Amino acid sequence: MMFYQMEKHRLKLTPMILNSYYSDYGSDKKVFVLTQEKALAAFAQKDCPFNHIRLLVVDEIQNVERVANDDEQRAKMLYDVIMDFRFQQDVDKIIVAGPRINNLKEMASSIFSEVAEEVNTDSSPVANLTYAIYKRNRQEYYLKQYSSIQEPQEGIEIQNTEIIGGIGQQRYTDAFNTYLNFIISRLDKEDINIIFSPTPNKASEIAQVISDGYVEENNSLLDSLSEYIANTISPHYILKDLVKKGIAFHTGKLPMHIRKVIEKALKDKLIKNLVCTTTLMQGVNLPAQNLIIRNPNLFIRRGVNSTSLSDYEFANLRGRAGRLLKDFIGRTIILDENSFLEGGESLDFNDDTKDLYPSYEQKFKENREYIIEDLLNNEEASIDNDDYSYLMCYIRQVVLKYGVDAKRRFDAVGIELSKEEIKRIEIQLEQLAIPRDICFKNRYWDPIVLERLYNIANKPSVSISIGDKNLEAKLRELIKYMGVNAPVYFKKYLKKGYEEMNSVEITDLCIKSIKWARETQLSDILSDPYYDSFDKIEIALDTIQKRIVYQLPMLLKPLFDICDTTNMFLTFIEMGAFKPVTRRLIEKGIPRETAIYLNDNYLSNLNGREIDNFDEEIIEGIKGIMPQLKYWILSQLEAII
Repeated sequence: MMFYQMEKHRLKLTPMILNSYYSDYGSDKKVFVLTQEKALAAFAQKDCPFNHIRLLVVDEIQNVERVANDDEQRAKMLYDVIMDFRFQQDVDKIIVAGPRINNLKEMASSIFSEVAEEVNTDSSPVANLTYAIYKRNRQEYYLKQYSSIQEPQEGIEIQNTEIIGGIGQQRYTDAFNTYLNFIISRLDKEDINIIFSPTPNKASEIAQVISDGYVEENNSLLDSLSEYIANTISPHYILKDLVKKGIAFHTGKLPMHIRKVIEKALKDKLIKNLVCTTTLMQGVNLPAQNLIIRNPNLFIRRGVNSTSLSDYEFANLRGRAGRLLKDFIGRTIILDENSFLEGGESLDFNDDTKDLYPSYEQKFKENREYIIEDLLNNEEASIDNDDYSYLMCYIRQVVLKYGVDAKRRFDAVGIELSKEEIKRIEIQLEQLAIPRDICFKNRYWDPIVLERLYNIANKPSVSISIGDKNLEAKLRELIKYMGVNAPVYFKKYLKKGYEEMNSVEITDLCIKSIKWARETQLSDILSDPYYDSFDKIEIALDTIQKRIVYQLPMLLKPLFDICDTTNMFLTFIEMGAFKPVTRRLIEKGIPRETAIYLNDNYLSNLNGREIDNFDEEIIEGIKGIMPQLKYWILSQLEAII
């Protein structure tokens, strides 16, 4: 989400580009590029956090599609923040963007209650061709070509079939790996290839398989990239060896500073083969001529909750091949067309669009009777009402904040409640003793649960600081307290109940959280002899980027808001930084590891000083040291310089 805020009389100023919101940024011209989490945090600080907004851009709008699913928290956040902009902000123009959505005009009009105009194209600026290997009978294989401008052809029978392996299978056997490497070896050596992986773990394995067919390139930049990865992550992190051969992987587990340099290396055509997961569909713009995909599966072994790419998602994936104004043709290569087909039908690229109807309507109607009953009986979110408890929370939060006027918001999201029903719910909520602003700061928590936490007499102390010697014991006490008194939310955020977590897990969570908040470099955290393998490092990275950066602060936030709203400890955990310069660099889009490096080595003198033009001092300080910075550090500073 991006929006352009400025006062009309300051149009000639160069805008600041910001990745976080703080109310003390003043009223100068600026561009905010915010995730839904950070935009919601802004609305938690004040009802109308931004000055006059000239342009609001909501990109990747298709991500609100699953807003009514209980486990789609980020979809809910995006949907909710869009509604906050609709009802609480003065916006001149709004752009809603998303690929292959049939009803974009109607949907935008519905969401923002404004007359909308639609601009779209059915023709890609790059010709997208798809080549697929299809198996017929027992040993007959055909090569087919698909495009959006002609009907699919019968295909050409393949003669040298001995190289084809793994069709119809899910496992990545040696036969399939040989097949994959053969296809890649026959592509233009100057092309950039993206190979789709069903899971993050498999992505690194596929990258290693591909690397077997390559030797290390004699390239000083790739050598320095390898050294940079080893120094900032670990010598045991296999990506450092892969990049020497021009190969890498790109998943949600990659730390942000590594993701940045890998994307830069790809744009520089240093990396020629990149193995990606579905992160490729989340707005990541990676230049490539060829996309290689085996099948639509998002799993290796089929289970109860196994999913696959939809036709719509696959169409978006194919659109990543070919670069505007760079390539005439983008190619998708399907290694097992049979896995895409149902009932023996041919692939159909004409049905790759969809209608989008983000709403709570259907889910609310299905559970209306139970929701109303639980709301009026002051039942809190629990395991018993887990299927619809998020709607109870949403309704209570909106009624608590807007009273009878909440009906406008409910109507906008498909929740049908009469004014009388809203009033009855409001009467129930009027009995709460907890200050309203605490509820509003924790909008995804049930106010009834927050009320119970507020009324507990013996709460643990949150008067903790980054320098406390017994910080681990204090943090452990807070985690245990929430596990006992908010078990549903404990399991929601940490994916396990407190009783399911052993002491080793909790101790590890506390130690890593404290090191992370104290600006311990990731390489130092992973320098423990225990992290002697890639798999152990991957687990640690996943713990830090999910549990520590996001889930733990979400769990503990209500307690801090109840007991000491001025305490910054959770902010330090979220950002992985506590020093003013480091935090400001991160707010400006500099990855954490790089921000810490710059602060520790060059800008530490700015910490603790009272500077009116703090941002300008930081930027000037970086400009002054640029000749001393190595290439991969410099490549991450585009957001600030």
